[in-house]
Amino acid sequence: MVEATTVKEAANELHEDLRTTHYHVRKYVRLGILEETGARRRAGRPMKTYRAVAEGFFIPREHFPGGDRVESVTRLLDPTIRDMNRDSVAAVEPVLPEDSGRHVTMRNGVLGVDAGRDPIHGMVVTADFYARDEVPAVWLALEEFALDADAAKELQRELIALTQRLHAVGTPGGKGRRRYRLLVHFSPRRGKR
Repeated sequence: MVEATTVKEAANELHEDLRTTHYHVRKYVRLGILEETGARRRAGRPMKTYRAVAEGFFIPREHFPGGDRVESVTRLLDPTIRDMNRDSVAAVEPVLPEDSGRHVTMRNGVLGVDAGRDPIHGMVVTADFYARDEVPAVWLALEEFALDADAAKELQRELIALTQRLHAVGTPGGKGRRRYRLLVHFSPRRGKR
């Protein structure tokens, strides 16, 4: 809630129940994290608007909400990941061939997408398709690699360098610029070698 937002708008954006969102907004106002900024006129009672008092906050690990830190972070990221998926599909949908699809497999507990043409279901959309000039700048991939520790550390450094480079050149505003989101998640699988 960096911009002035109503409780209903926040609930819709977060895909949360209106009462739950209202409860949290009241709590964050009491804690000084959100502030009331005014009201929007409408038929009936005006709707109060709120915004965060800062762009970011530091929450020590021991005070992270929900007890289970993994579950808390997952709940925070889920709406963003859903929105990114929706944006990706909406951007690329108009240029997808009629017979396109995904050939999803599960082998030894690993989710995969087979590349190439599926003889039964038509074209399988691959990286080569997304690289075409007529396809919007969208990329969604879930990959799994077997790496040794040195290669994994090198890939981590490359991903960090990429995000730093994008921050340096990707300042908002300017003619012809759009905002893009990049979610980078790189980690070893628990219990897998």
